[in-house]
Order: sequence, then C-alpha cells, then structure tokens
Amino acid sequence: METDLPVYLRDALSQINAARESLKIQINGEIIDLLLDNILYMEVDKHYVTIHYKNNSIKSTSKSYVVHASLSQLEQKLETRGFLRIHKSFLVNMKHLTRFSCREAILTNGTILRVSEKNYAKQKNKYLLWKGLQ
Repeated sequence: METDLPVYLRDALSQINAARESLKIQINGEIIDLLLDNILYMEVDKHYVTIHYKNNSIKSTSKSYVVHASLSQLEQKLETRGFLRIHKSFLVNMKHLTRFSCREAILTNGTILRVSEKNYAKQKNKYLLWKGLQ
C-alpha cells in the first residue's frame, strides 16, 4: 500500500492534467498552450486579439498575449466551453464573471468590461443556462 499509493496518485494527477482543455496560440513562431480555465477574457482591436490570462505565479497576477485572430472565430470555437460574447469587443470566460448586468461585467480580478445593451437579454439567458439557473 505504501509503495503503490504514490504511484497511483501520480498517475491519477497526470490523467487529470492531460484532460484539462487548452487553447493553442502561435506567437513569434512558438506555439503556446493556454489553459481555458486561466483565460479571463479576450478583446479585439482591428485584426488582433489580446488574451488576458490569469498567471498562477506569485509575482504576477495576469499576463496578456496578442495574436492575429478573429474574435468571431474564437467565439465559435469557445462558446461551448463557457465563453460568452458580452460586447462586440469582448469574449469573457464565464468562470471568471462575478457580476453581469446590462451595462457592465465584473471579473474575479476586478476588471470591469462594458456589456452590449442591445444583446444583453440574449447573453444573460446564455449565462443563466451555463450557471444552471434556468
């Protein structure tokens, strides 16, 4: 038992880590895996998307990655994984939403983002379904 348990525990943790979903991005020819759970939100500026990422290191709370991409394509890819388009410029990881109202969304790190008033009712329904409240 004393010799087998650590081996089984290590194997179980490896399987859990392997099952965690990620987004692969390419920056300067290097492919980087970003865990979906750690992505706070994404914002678009022209043809570039900035991915705001929760860094688990003690020194820094978040990091940003800028990639040449379409926010609409990322939305289609990540919509079923808990991401919500709250504004034409923002795609948010619902795991990090602490408040969602018709004017603003507040994230776990304190970031405040604008919400599209025009699409608020539809997005609110998606959020409530994701939370299991509807």
